[in-house]
Amino acid sequence: MKPRSYALKIITVLSFILISFHSNNVKATCSTTSTRKFVDGCNDTRIVCLIKKIGESLNETRQSIGELITSSTTISNSGVYFLGQDVDCPIIIDSDDVYLDLNGYSVYGTCTAIIINENKKNILIKNGSLNGASDCVFECAEENLNNASGLLVKEGAMLVQVEDINIFGYSIGVYFNGTSSNKIRSCDVTDTTFSCNNKGVVMNYTQESTFVNCEALSSFEAGYELIRCRRNIFYRCKSLETENDTDTKSASGFISTTGIGNLFIECIVNASTKNTKFGYNANGFLFNGTATEYGEYRSEIIGCIVNKSQTTGDSNAYGVHFDSILKTAPFSSVVTTTYGPADANVVDWSPDCDFIAAGYNYVSDLDTIYIYALDNSTLKGFTRKKPNSLNINTLAWSPRGNYLAAGTANNASGSEFYLYKFDPNDVVSEFFTLLEDKGLGASVNSVAWHPEGRYIAIGLSTGATNELQIWGFENDLMGASAIATKTSSSNILDVAFSPDGKLIAVITASAIKIYRFNSLKETVLTLKVTDSGTELYGGSLKSVDWSPIACNGKYFLLVSGTASGSKNIQVLSYDGATTLTSFETKASLSASSTINEAKWSPNGKYVLTGGNSSGGNDTEIFNFDASAASDSRLTTAGTGNLPGGPVNSVAWSPSGRHTLIAGSDTSGDSVEIFKSSNVPSKCVVKMCEIMNCEGGLCGIGIEGASCRNLIIRNIGYENNVNFSYGVYNTFYGGLNGSPSNIDNVSFPPYQD
Repeated sequence: MKPRSYALKIITVLSFILISFHSNNVKATCSTTSTRKFVDGCNDTRIVCLIKKIGESLNETRQSIGELITSSTTISNSGVYFLGQDVDCPIIIDSDDVYLDLNGYSVYGTCTAIIINENKKNILIKNGSLNGASDCVFECAEENLNNASGLLVKEGAMLVQVEDINIFGYSIGVYFNGTSSNKIRSCDVTDTTFSCNNKGVVMNYTQESTFVNCEALSSFEAGYELIRCRRNIFYRCKSLETENDTDTKSASGFISTTGIGNLFIECIVNASTKNTKFGYNANGFLFNGTATEYGEYRSEIIGCIVNKSQTTGDSNAYGVHFDSILKTAPFSSVVTTTYGPADANVVDWSPDCDFIAAGYNYVSDLDTIYIYALDNSTLKGFTRKKPNSLNINTLAWSPRGNYLAAGTANNASGSEFYLYKFDPNDVVSEFFTLLEDKGLGASVNSVAWHPEGRYIAIGLSTGATNELQIWGFENDLMGASAIATKTSSSNILDVAFSPDGKLIAVITASAIKIYRFNSLKETVLTLKVTDSGTELYGGSLKSVDWSPIACNGKYFLLVSGTASGSKNIQVLSYDGATTLTSFETKASLSASSTINEAKWSPNGKYVLTGGNSSGGNDTEIFNFDASAASDSRLTTAGTGNLPGGPVNSVAWSPSGRHTLIAGSDTSGDSVEIFKSSNVPSKCVVKMCEIMNCEGGLCGIGIEGASCRNLIIRNIGYENNVNFSYGVYNTFYGGLNGSPSNIDNVSFPPYQD
């Protein structure tokens, strides 16, 4: 019998009993034995009798249309079933069309409470609780899930409805494995803090299912985890107090890995806390991929709230985190270009992920700046320029990608610094408009933009003119002269602003200097620390780069160069004041190699290097783990090469998906791109409130790449950093995308 018929029959019986309340039969059965009267003349004993009569009639009705369950059982036939008391686990459903009413009772014990077998459909479970034993140790391997979950729905099952169920004390509260078209409403999972999995809800290869008004409380690793799931909806669900104190797992409210089209609407995450190890973070929402599979795709987080994502130690806290995962073979998939001269000195990737700028040596009146467009797996020439008849030493996109700064070797008869406005829709000017060309009397070896795009740092070297210059920039105009300068006794080879814009790192061949830059006092550059390259390496320095994760006064720098000993790259720790210390050293490619450039990945988890090596490989990727022991913090993830010559410059795409190398290649393929990571793409974060994210390293409200995702109309406040520097308001990138943060509202931390 269908559940609707069952409900109608109960209503009919209830109506019949109520109508007969004043009948002679009821009066005869429930005689007056008390002198206490109600206004209507009915005494309390009669009401008690009436309630008993209703209960007896309901039980008789249930027994006439369904089957009573009083112990562990397997349901092998369709029909209506209900509990008559608390029962031991398991109840196994091995039939289609089953209505199971727990009737307010519990299924309990040291095994999975309810199991729905493979390929079963049209199942309704409601009104009761599943209680795991608090002293049991669960087997958490996938083949032993029968001993791990409160509710287990096996592969091929569909049209499963679960309503008003409380689940307590299982390693996994609810596990859907390869199922579809399910509906879960008003279910609570509490205290999933046993053994290894420790998650409220786990969905694997599950699609088109809906969770409404559900709550995961006190999970150890995740409130809700989706693995390879598609088109599922979570509406007004909560993940509360996810707390993890291990060094090998993150704590997250909602995780979705390699999924497609999942929706999280008006959900709440409160208190994802307590991780200590680098790379294992606290996350409100986490979208990612795996080393072998794509990242989350076209999923959306809309109108959600995240409060108190917090960590200690060497980990980060995120409200919303779009993570990139390095592929197993990061240099196996290559896109090359045959455009441009053979010798590329420098490359940089535009913030919208669409364009690559490359600077070349001057040869036979050829252009020396080329702009390439990446179209899926094809790298196409877009436009090009020739500032002068000298080599391009450096170039850099502005933070919004609408300007390009470039520097050349010393030009005795003209300019060395050039600033272009870039508009991919301006066909008339061939997409480039020259705004500034300045003769500085020295070679421009490095240029760097302030994160706000209002200042440009320039590193110069020629004879006595070795100088760091800071130039103001606003409304397409630079000033007539630099607003701040610092001289150097040696050639300045590289400069870099810290991610928060407060510091500038400067290197010469033998020293590192860090200056404090106060944008409120633009003319002031305060030297904070100087450290000798000889003390750090025993060799010659080439490049410097700040880790993108920097706040709470903690910074990491990455430097590269030529080693006189066995190390040619180094990570340094800086306390924001006067202490710069060696954190890790490593030999990249080979101990005898010169590493011309080294760059952090956008998430700070990986390091890309490029140089020359006698061993054949000239580029390498390392995993970085700040929590590991000394000499183990940088580990090789893969190596590659540029056919025909050394690598002069390297870069990551802003999304972290691609790596880019450039150098000297007589075959003409002087620029190569690799698909090195799997990252979320075309996902949406909209109208969310992110607050109180505080990390041991940094607490970030929203961290994601706007060049591949839509992150818009969100509010961040009381976070260490409200939005990462990759968050802009641009819709999935594209030629018409103009990154801007105007629709993401950032409030500074409250000050007492």
